[in-house]
Parts: sequence; C-alpha cells; structure tokens
Amino acid sequence: SHSYGPDLDKGTFAGVFGAQLGPNHVASFSSRGPTPDGRRKPEIVAPGKYILSAGAQPDMPGACDPENGKPPKAGKKKDGVAFMEGTSMATPVVSGTAALIRQYFEQGHYNKYYPNILGNSALQNITQPTGTLIKAIILDGGQFLDSIDGHQGKGSSRLKNLPDLVPYDSIQGFGRLSLIDSVYFPGYSNVQLLAYDEKVINDGMKDSYEVVIDKSKGCTSNTLSVTLVWYDVAGNPGCKHKCL
Repeated sequence: SHSYGPDLDKGTFAGVFGAQLGPNHVASFSSRGPTPDGRRKPEIVAPGKYILSAGAQPDMPGACDPENGKPPKAGKKKDGVAFMEGTSMATPVVSGTAALIRQYFEQGHYNKYYPNILGNSALQNITQPTGTLIKAIILDGGQFLDSIDGHQGKGSSRLKNLPDLVPYDSIQGFGRLSLIDSVYFPGYSNVQLLAYDEKVINDGMKDSYEVVIDKSKGCTSNTLSVTLVWYDVAGNPGCKHKCL
C-alpha cells in the first residue's frame, strides 16, 4: 500500500511522480494473486511505496542521516538515506510488526491486560507465541483498503479499468497491516483479544469456545472477528492443485 507523510501528498510531487491517494489505497504495482496452484494471495499488505530507507554509499564511510536533519524529497536520495518502493520495503514492515507482537507476549503484556478486560479465568498464559498465532493476530487486525491508486510512472498518467476492491480478495487479502488494531495497549487502542495457541484437533474431534463481548469496558464494536491459522505441509513447486 501507500505510505504516510506530508511529503508524499499531491502538492509536493504530483507533477513528478503522481500524487499518492494515501495509506488506504493499494499501490498500482502491487502484486496480485492467486498463486499458480490456486492458493489465495496476498494475505496482508503493508506500506511499500516511497519508504525512507537506507541508501548505502560505499565510497563514503559513515554515511547515515542527512547532516541538516531533513529527509530527501519523495523519490530522491540524500546522504545515507533514500526513498524506495516494492516488497523490499513492505516486507520489513510486516517482519518488524511480527517481532513487536512476539515481544508483546514475551514481556507479559497479554497476560497483564486481558484478564482485567475479559474477566476470563480460562485465559491461556502465553509467553512464547507460535508463528501461527502471530500470523493470526496480524491478519485479524488488517484494515480493508478503499481502492487501487492508478498512478503509474512519471507525470499524472493513470491506469484505467482498475478492479474494485472487496474484502479478502486477491489484491488486498485481509487488508493493510495495523498493529494498533491488532493488540491492546491502554489509552492507544480498544482491541479486545482472546488468543488460543497450539491447540490440536484431530479428525472427528470438536473443540468449542464461548466468548462474551463485554461492551461496558471500552469495547465499541458490534463485530466479533475470528481468525484461524495453521501450519501447512511443505508445498510442492510442481503441484497444480491446492489441497485446501
């Protein structure tokens, strides 16, 4: 998706790169699914257009932030930083968010906050979250996007006949990653999360859960969102048919 910042708006560089519509819009060059074997992709999208990143200068030892403290203009490079785009920018955003969610559990924030919110005596004591739990939290907090930004290349030319976005499609998946909508911190979000990790259900088995939404403690949503994630068996590159 697009990035944030006043330096990326229409008034700054529309005549050079085409104005961004904002972080709630998919970049025109964003890859789309499904995969060749029919699996739904992408699962999540993250800001990846004009992200201020490291711009190595091999011939200048110690190159880092601009000396005057001001970043380069959108699409430009300055001293040791540069605006870049693509999966090389979006992937670290997702990886960093996953690391923060893992830290959230490891440092006991989940066990600290949620008993007071949910009043659930059966709350799991989770301090070593699995990759599947972290993925489920990321997907569950995804924010659906509005449209595809049709700007392409220099100038104000726009792509035409762009498809509409719908939730869980092959353009945005679960939407734009949003940490603040994924886990709870007092004063910053009102997300109520009940997590179950490393649960095993064999063929023919059933496991039931009861969830009570208590709106007297800050919850403002009428929606219950449930996300289930599991590990798949390693795929075969030559497989033509998906199993699930």
